[in-house]
Amino acid sequence: MFADANDGTDRLVSLEFPQCPDWTPVTVYPKALRVVSRINAKTLIGNRLEENEEWIDISTSYTRNIFVSSAKLRIFPAFMRPVAQYFIPELKSVWHCNKRAQDIIAPILSERAVREKSGDFKKPHDSIEWLRDDASNPKDKQDPQLHALVQLLIGALSVNTTTQLITNSLFNLATYPEYVPILRQEINDTYKANGGKWTMDSMAQMQKLDSFIKETLRHAGHLTRKWHLPNSKSRPSSGWLSNTVTFHRVARETIRLSDGAEIPKGYTAFSPANAINFDPELYPNPDTFDGLRFYNLRHSTPENEKKYQLTSLAVEQMQFGAGRHACPGRAIAGHQVKLILSDLLNKYELKLKNGESRPKTVLFQTNQFPDPQGQILFKGRKE
Repeated sequence: MFADANDGTDRLVSLEFPQCPDWTPVTVYPKALRVVSRINAKTLIGNRLEENEEWIDISTSYTRNIFVSSAKLRIFPAFMRPVAQYFIPELKSVWHCNKRAQDIIAPILSERAVREKSGDFKKPHDSIEWLRDDASNPKDKQDPQLHALVQLLIGALSVNTTTQLITNSLFNLATYPEYVPILRQEINDTYKANGGKWTMDSMAQMQKLDSFIKETLRHAGHLTRKWHLPNSKSRPSSGWLSNTVTFHRVARETIRLSDGAEIPKGYTAFSPANAINFDPELYPNPDTFDGLRFYNLRHSTPENEKKYQLTSLAVEQMQFGAGRHACPGRAIAGHQVKLILSDLLNKYELKLKNGESRPKTVLFQTNQFPDPQGQILFKGRKE
């Protein structure tokens, strides 16, 4: 999968981001969304769907609308949802995407069935074949509706947060330009040291880029948000109130924790992700964006080397989840983000629009998102 992503990154990034001979405003999120959707199509589905404009339109539309529609649906009590679903326009778009995806997947399934019967069939290493192999019901093996739904869900789950992280990283690169030459030097040095090609080992060697991305995830990830309440008498001395929580769970039975605390049956529990991310005992000067924070932590003691990597799991670093429910694709996502950012940093100079600050984030329920209409300036670099 890494080889497919690496092989296509330069070409697929160029399909979406303009050449920009002069400083040009670029709306980052939709560009990043299409790049990640193309790379995912190449690595997971194959069949040259990364070049199929209709598939990319379907994938990006589905990703945008599935999360919005589910969030809107949760506003209604459970008994109202069977009716409320028909009044949510984003959900109608999701249904339409399902139908369009079936029309594209169906011929692929039919072709594979014919080749399988002819005996001239070498199984592709892709998610379509994984699902065909895993199907316990023979009808499911060739069901275009099932395959389309699974492919769109895989895409949405893997594309959404990766796109947000790339978008926020680019916003931060424009906001804190002092990191650009540091990261660009590391990228170029690593590339040359590995014979002019990217490998999985080379991804791990870019520790400063890894740190910058991880600090972006801490400071502006999808589970991080800081509200300023100017009239609040109970706010911390810094004037900020942490309010974002995650891992929404309902206790199906009474649970007694190791310290004796009890979560009664039916109660809702959350994890205070934002309080962790901005805890000064964990991260000195937590409100300050320090792109090399985790690089310095990794090099502070030998035991910290693996603790503070982008995809590391710990109770004080819960951006990728924790325990057995941690994100299984975090390593792949981390490689994708590094490949795309490395390509963009080598191709473009970045800066904020004149007189403007970093594009603001958008809070929806307990999550935050980069402004989908946020723009920064791009200018092509001279080789």
